[in-house]
Amino acid sequence: MDVLAFEEFLLEEKRKELEKLAKEEAERERIAEEQRRIEADKAAKEEDRLRARLEVERRQEAVLQLMKNAVKSNDDVWYIEPSEFKGNDLVRLYYNGSSGPLEHAKE
Repeated sequence: MDVLAFEEFLLEEKRKELEKLAKEEAERERIAEEQRRIEADKAAKEEDRLRARLEVERRQEAVLQLMKNAVKSNDDVWYIEPSEFKGNDLVRLYYNGSSGPLEHAKE
């Protein structure tokens, strides 16, 4: 092997090494970008959860306020037993059919 061939061999080896390093760096950058995307997705989901919780709390407060202001009965027309109830409670509604728009209903 002469000097020129040896120098070409060394240059080729150096080029291969630089290509390998460039591929490794590109892979590291791809992994880092993927990690940043995953973190951004996670942060966005957490923000959505927080907004949803706040919306649920706001609506629950509105329902509670409406329940406080709701009429429990209308004398001689209707009333509810029990007068205080929550979400899945069973209630019984009593209606006086002869004192309202249903007075001509058969049932």
